[in-house]
Amino acid sequence: MVLDNIRTCYKDMTDAEKRVADYILSSPSSVVRMSMNRLSEASETSDATVMRMCKLVGETGFHQLKISLAMELSAEPEAPRASEGPDEEPNDIVEFLRRTDEGILSISKTLDSDAVHQAIGMLRDARTVFVFGWGNSSVVAADLAHRLARCGVNTFTTESTEYVLRSLVIADPRDILIVFTHTGQSTVSLETMRVAREQGIKVVLITNDPTSEAGSLANCILCTGDQDELLGDFGITSHLHELVINDLILYFLTDRGTSINSGHRSEEVISHWKL
Repeated sequence: MVLDNIRTCYKDMTDAEKRVADYILSSPSSVVRMSMNRLSEASETSDATVMRMCKLVGETGFHQLKISLAMELSAEPEAPRASEGPDEEPNDIVEFLRRTDEGILSISKTLDSDAVHQAIGMLRDARTVFVFGWGNSSVVAADLAHRLARCGVNTFTTESTEYVLRSLVIADPRDILIVFTHTGQSTVSLETMRVAREQGIKVVLITNDPTSEAGSLANCILCTGDQDELLGDFGITSHLHELVINDLILYFLTDRGTSINSGHRSEEVISHWKL
């Protein structure tokens, strides 16, 4: 069990790794809902230290540690709660919506307005906009690609890793790639970004963690902020912050004069299939 492994390996850890371990041991249920960046800040360490500690206790990475931790906690009887604190789960609809609203407003604290305008400029100059997200992120990638196309932007998106890699190899340097990866650690997304950069294609990264490995491969980073994972982090993770970024891109893109006429032409064609 991961908590026992942490205790067993504790004596072999550096002081920084022990701070990560101490935080996990003291608040395991909170860690399950955290991003790696949030845990490193809470333990006053770094993402690299968190990763080292995860591997020291036998996990391949932080995401795997969270899965192991969640499975272990779910097998234990739930302890009674003394009172509801800020990290506790909301008990009613109003509280859920309040927490969601606070999360959306927090995006303004991490999102760089200059980066937004840089991304808009890259979109306006692009011949083709490749939009990619692996796994759960594929749905927000598809949302942005579809709505950009409705604005007259030539887009390409697919859930097939092989298809996007083959397409990027024959792409033009005037094209751009937009990648969605919540943690910035997805190996598929990282390889997609590397291939794009090797082809001279600029990359816009939309992520929760700008300090991740994916961040080092991007020309432009749009940070979604540290999302309150009310739905958990395994399979049903909320993509609300990414969808807000999508809306932001579309709002400023159309405001700054993208190919709206092309968008109108596509709507005219599609209108024949609408009642």
